[in-house]
Amino acid sequence: MSIRRSCHSIGLRTPLAAICIALASVQLPLPALAQSSSARITGVVLGDANAPVAQATVTATSITTNLERQATTSANGSYTLLGLPPDVYDVSVRRLGLQPQTRRVRAQIGQTLTLNFTLGAAAVTLSQVQVTAEDISVTETRNPEVAQNIRTEQVENLPANDRNFLSFALLVPGVVPSANRNTITTPGLSENNVNLFIDGASYKNDVLNGGVAGQDASKGNPFPQSAIQEFRVITQQYKAEYQKATSTLITATTKSGTNQWEGDAFLFGQNESSIARSFFEKQNPDFTRPDLGKLQFGGSVGGPIIPDKLFVFGSYEANHQDRASSVVAVSPANLALLPTDVRARAENAAGTFGVPFRSDNGFGKLTWQPAPAHRLEASVSIRDEYEIRNFGGQTSYEQAEYFNNDVYTGVLGWDYVRGNLLNEAHIDLQRYRWNPIPLNEGMIGQNFQGIINLGGRSTEQDFIQDRLTLRNDVTYEKADWGGTHLFKTGFAVNFMKYDVTKFLTGNPQFQYRATENYAFPFEASAGFGEPNVQADNAQVGLFVQDDWSITPSFLLSLGVRWDYESEMMDYNWVTPDSVRTQIAPFLTPAEQANYFTDGDDREPFYGAFQPRVGFSWEVSRELGTTLFGGFGVFYDRTNYNTFLDERYRLQFPTYRFRFSETGGVVDGNQTIAWDPAYLSRAGLQGIIASGNPAAKPEVFLLENDMKPPKAYHTSAGIRQQFGDYRVSLSYSGVRGYNRLTYFFGNRRADGSCCESTASFSNLLLAKSIGKSWYDAMYLTVERPMTPGRRWGAGLSYTLSKAETDVNGNFTLDVLDESGLERYPDNTDERHRVVANWVTRLPWEFRFSGIITLGSGRPFNARINGDPNRNNLGGDDFKDGTGARLSEYPEKKDFIIPKAWAYRNVDMRVEKDFTVGAQTVGFVFEAFNVFNYDNFSNFNETYATFDPATNQVTLNPEFATPTGVIGDSSRRMQLGVRYHFR
Repeated sequence: MSIRRSCHSIGLRTPLAAICIALASVQLPLPALAQSSSARITGVVLGDANAPVAQATVTATSITTNLERQATTSANGSYTLLGLPPDVYDVSVRRLGLQPQTRRVRAQIGQTLTLNFTLGAAAVTLSQVQVTAEDISVTETRNPEVAQNIRTEQVENLPANDRNFLSFALLVPGVVPSANRNTITTPGLSENNVNLFIDGASYKNDVLNGGVAGQDASKGNPFPQSAIQEFRVITQQYKAEYQKATSTLITATTKSGTNQWEGDAFLFGQNESSIARSFFEKQNPDFTRPDLGKLQFGGSVGGPIIPDKLFVFGSYEANHQDRASSVVAVSPANLALLPTDVRARAENAAGTFGVPFRSDNGFGKLTWQPAPAHRLEASVSIRDEYEIRNFGGQTSYEQAEYFNNDVYTGVLGWDYVRGNLLNEAHIDLQRYRWNPIPLNEGMIGQNFQGIINLGGRSTEQDFIQDRLTLRNDVTYEKADWGGTHLFKTGFAVNFMKYDVTKFLTGNPQFQYRATENYAFPFEASAGFGEPNVQADNAQVGLFVQDDWSITPSFLLSLGVRWDYESEMMDYNWVTPDSVRTQIAPFLTPAEQANYFTDGDDREPFYGAFQPRVGFSWEVSRELGTTLFGGFGVFYDRTNYNTFLDERYRLQFPTYRFRFSETGGVVDGNQTIAWDPAYLSRAGLQGIIASGNPAAKPEVFLLENDMKPPKAYHTSAGIRQQFGDYRVSLSYSGVRGYNRLTYFFGNRRADGSCCESTASFSNLLLAKSIGKSWYDAMYLTVERPMTPGRRWGAGLSYTLSKAETDVNGNFTLDVLDESGLERYPDNTDERHRVVANWVTRLPWEFRFSGIITLGSGRPFNARINGDPNRNNLGGDDFKDGTGARLSEYPEKKDFIIPKAWAYRNVDMRVEKDFTVGAQTVGFVFEAFNVFNYDNFSNFNETYATFDPATNQVTLNPEFATPTGVIGDSSRRMQLGVRYHFR
């Protein structure tokens, strides 16, 4: 029985069926698809009169491990060396009767280098040619990707406040910090659409925000920086082998042991005296410098267990911080307003409390080269984080939470090369756990608005994502077939398990305000029920691509990818009868058919076909000119936490209770007469048990035909070599589709929000309709730093415009999709410049730095009480055309007057002392050297509308900032590094 026929006997939505689909499509054995972390070298060998030389032997030999890759030239003189781990190689060509030749080149991750040889006549012998210097003229030209490599010299020598290697991706045009600055993205697209591969293993966050596992709401690093050898940042036109991304994609390779034992250790420290005061701290005469004890330490070591055969490498890094956060004292006048039973707690809440952060990253790797055709790697990485956070100001220490964040990854890879065929097989195993826990579980929260927030934090969460990945890629070169073809095909099967325990408002939260003289809460929220939801999901990816060298100078890259998920959303969900009965009046018959399901109305999305085409044309090798471009379709996924509310909010409903002194309708809402017995979890449960209509949960509904996020990428550009300098100028266009957002579905007839039912309050309808628009020009100028150069530098400039029509996962200020407007995305920054440099100075000094300039990101301009909006539950300012307005921050000087809202200069100086094979370096780093004020949290109230007088009053405080971006005041750091070899 064929594999395809066998699949028909298995349910289409099961993980086993997903494997069947993969096997039936590619008919490959099942070792495992690797997003390639290797490089390749291609070119032609010519002889006298530029005649092609056939049957010449081309050999690449690693200078660190003696790994060999070998190829034989075809009839047209072409060759391709496949599966080269990033390294420096001696590439030699030999052919009987011709003079042998050897050149030394560095092959970086994901690169395709063109290395041509011209051999002269020689005696009939095979002689050796020694090469000792890297040929820096060999550059990447035959690649249509819009990409840039971050080299080892940059990772090791540029200033880095928290040793997060992802921050170096910001050197690349088209890459910006996400809106919350925890990770990176491409403007106009969500950070959730990023993907990171390390040694071919995906670190995709399927369950939460951030794109990268472990980066949601974390100040930690995804991987020890000392273990990263180099990485490649692809902003557009990534090939069909890459999956689950519509935004920036990063593929990194780790260090390996070599034939020489080598190691390093480091220690960096900061304290409170190394921090300058920010703008707002300078305005406060009572400012006290916050405590800070920050130590980053670790090291790495690697070498041969069996020379030329078996190597080991290990790395460990720690980031231990002891910060402090202050809770402000409640004034005597405000204390007198509080209920007597909480005054003492409120008075004692003031003070300074520790904010410990502990991050430990470890990595270990074995590399085995049993024969020239085989290379095996096995590695394990561990990320463990702990923090106490989320208090300070008017939020008491009682409201703090423990935050635990862990990522464990194991990778087993095998590369096999035989002639013009390369097989890359991987098995990856990963567990990601995200676990915030209230410091005071079981203690109710009491927020006295404008005075103090007391009691335990609302929610404990425990998200676990388990991933087992089986992947295999096959690359095959076929010459003399209308040119040279480099075919690559592969499949991936990801077995995912999502296990979520979420006590949403498990600790009840009570809200007090001045309207009731803080005598009793006007509102409370609490959740009850079954907090656990689970799902098993099988993800299948298949691709085929062909890099077709029609001529030695013209490459056409053709590819197509298909992705499938067995449980992208809750396909087996059955809409409860209570929901159907009460929600149906708000929905049209067509909407009922699209949102209600009997368990068989939802089918997996089979339409994720992604054609991708690109080209590169080396117009002139002598002038170093290459044209490139392409178009592609890319699919991603919506994270599980966004999908789970349809089921979760019914099994663990969160109730909102409104209270008043006597009950009845207040401000259009049904209220409950306050009774002190309600001031507990049990008391609120009693309200629910009594069937009081004032306590109702929300309902979330998903579309039955939900589609995953999609983007179209278009690019075109030119690369130019000017001696040591590489210049690239390109256009990038991205059109994003299918972004999920929720709308209110139970508005009243006049459009106001919202009309409840007997059992439910708000109805939220998910629609995968959000769109984004991004157009940019990228300019890059590089002089790469290499071991033989005294200095290297890079400059990137991005001119861009990013727009969207949805405001995150909830678009609640418009009636429905007909009210969506196109407006600047919160990552839009029209001008962005990033410069970096590393230079070696006399007496073993090194000086490096990064300059980042941005024209500023938008914020909303609003009119409070605008009649165009207040009946929709929002207050966005609108001009006469009905368009949403955005404002940009005030711009300051840096070389160009009044051009930059964001200015940052980081610098690093290191002095080395070398004795024999050992080096000790003393490091001084300064971040935001000039202590520029980079503002955030702007006052968005443009004006206030008074409906009684029909007057609009401008707000003089509009656009005034109330905060600064992250740790943006000047910080200095001292460190020491030790290296031996």
